[in-house]
Amino acid sequence: MKPGTTRVRWRLAGAALVVLSACSPGGNSTTSPAAPEATTTTSTTASAADPPQIDAPGSLAILDNAGRVVVMNPNGSGARVITSPDNTYFQPIWSPDGSIIAAGVGEVDTPGLALIDVSRGTVEVVPTDQPVFFAHWSSDASRVAFLSNGVGGLLDMTVHDLDTSETALFGQGSPFYFSWSPDGDGLVSHVGVDVLDVTSQDGFVQSLTAPGLFQAPQWTEAGIFHLGVEGGSQQLLLTAGDSIPLGIVSGRAMFTATADGSRIALATLSAQDGVSARLQSIPILPANRLIVLDVATGDWEIVSRNPRGAFFWSPGGEHLLIIERGELAGTLEWSVWDGSITSYGSFQPPAEFVGAFLPFFDQYAQSMTLWAPDGAAFAYPAVTDGVSGIWVQGVEAGAPVRVADGSWVSWSRD
Repeated sequence: MKPGTTRVRWRLAGAALVVLSACSPGGNSTTSPAAPEATTTTSTTASAADPPQIDAPGSLAILDNAGRVVVMNPNGSGARVITSPDNTYFQPIWSPDGSIIAAGVGEVDTPGLALIDVSRGTVEVVPTDQPVFFAHWSSDASRVAFLSNGVGGLLDMTVHDLDTSETALFGQGSPFYFSWSPDGDGLVSHVGVDVLDVTSQDGFVQSLTAPGLFQAPQWTEAGIFHLGVEGGSQQLLLTAGDSIPLGIVSGRAMFTATADGSRIALATLSAQDGVSARLQSIPILPANRLIVLDVATGDWEIVSRNPRGAFFWSPGGEHLLIIERGELAGTLEWSVWDGSITSYGSFQPPAEFVGAFLPFFDQYAQSMTLWAPDGAAFAYPAVTDGVSGIWVQGVEAGAPVRVADGSWVSWSRD
């Protein structure tokens, strides 16, 4: 990393929070909100023929069919509607400590980022000029960064500080991908095609190697994973002070790493297959494959020869959740890799899942999770056997369990 000591300020947007009560539409006080009314969104009573309910830790945040945010246990019990019916919400995502849910809120004329206090049932809205479509919490849950449409086709990336209630415009550009540092004090951002910068909380900027063909960088405990162009070749790099080349990558690639940075899953989308060259100082990673690379040893394993999907590490890094095309047109199929592949049934995904989530899975893999905290199950929206809703699939279970109506789900990390 070369410290180009440019200093920037996160400009205060100057917008005050709009405070709503989730239980009292039109209210403006959150000091003593009424308790949210418990609402069961779907029956989870099992008959003898039903699959067993999955016992997993954490909680689910779902977006129900009315556009409300609902919190429930992973087996579907204890469902609570925690937002007012007067607003519609978008992509609810848990804070790392599980206390607040961030979600886009409102129609075009009243957009903002909703910060939903799960225990109190209150909603604070950070106003924006345009609807918010993506949010990403810092690891300590003290700040949340979010994207909205700006002017001239650019995206605005804004940071809201929950401790100070200050809102700052961080930057603009298109496309705009970013990753928080593990301690929450810095951000690495990939903007457009030629900007890849690390920004500390005090405003210092360090530029990394010219970016290659990828979307979202990922800042892990081991350092920042990114693609960079060095010596005339595109390389997978790990930057932690210095940049360490892990392999030469052909064409456009997508990747996600474990939180500790010990392993990285990478899929190259080049039609040209790579050739292994272990005797070189920098190996050529296989192209047109999904591989898992051991960062310490440099060894890799081919997981799939159909890399055009999405993949997500479990919280502990033991399992890799993979989604690929199903056998029938318009269907997808889940599988889990832990050294071997376990495949699950095919399903029809909702339009938002295909259009807004899967193409940017490398960014969403950092901001939210479909996985249970213990890695024993995962949740997803789907139409399965003609029935739509939110489904929970146990890694060791034979069939998924439908737990609610809805089109979006994220699992808390605790």
